[in-house]
Amino acid sequence: MLALLVLIGVGFIPYLGNFWGIAGGLAFVSLIAVYMRSEKRITMRGLDMPLFSFILLVLGVIAVIAAVVLWALPNGPKEARIPVTIIGSMFIILALLSAKYRDPVELRSLRVGATLYLFMGLSMTIGGAAQYLRPPEPAVPAIVAAPAAAPSSDAKLAIAATPDSAKPAAEGEKPAAKVANQADGKTDAKADARKPDKTDAEKAAEKKAERAKRLEDYRAKNREEEQIFTTGSYFEAVVFRAREFPGKAAGD
Repeated sequence: MLALLVLIGVGFIPYLGNFWGIAGGLAFVSLIAVYMRSEKRITMRGLDMPLFSFILLVLGVIAVIAAVVLWALPNGPKEARIPVTIIGSMFIILALLSAKYRDPVELRSLRVGATLYLFMGLSMTIGGAAQYLRPPEPAVPAIVAAPAAAPSSDAKLAIAATPDSAKPAAEGEKPAAKVANQADGKTDAKADARKPDKTDAEKAAEKKAERAKRLEDYRAKNREEEQIFTTGSYFEAVVFRAREFPGKAAGD
């Protein structure tokens, strides 16, 4: 538990967010160890099940509630609806199965191995099918900003011919307009709070920009790696690999 807290805390440090993945892997391994070794049971209002099954059941119920909320929100994140629903359902099923098929102790390792293999394969299959059957994203409209029109020669002559006596009056209106704007500050703030939700086309444009940014970061990283391992020093190579270690450890 202390190691998990330390890894989560380190993950808040800039550029070290991959330590959260390491903390998740450690939590996963710890959960399997609880199933293999712990004999503790949880009894609550007629519910009696092993600690491992109870933890999975709680996580599954939370995930199902989150999935219901995601499906109920019309403007919620659509990408998370199917994965959260699948994970919540699987956790509840695994909780019930692990509570029923726990003994004998000699078969626990076999059940863990078979469950991990089937869970990963089934998750990838269902996730891939959901991605394939998902409706296509709306096309991003090409918006071209129109250039501001330059003032015509007649407008320039009219501005130049404005008498000086009119200028103080025009300048005198500025404070009044400023006071009016300050008086309407709260109204403007309320109006900003009621901004319309983003359309599907705007969300698709943001996703496209994020994908382009990730692709550019990936290419920049590859160029840096090629430059270090072709013309860089040994120290630069060690530093580069040290920066990559948290992400690789989380992925492995």
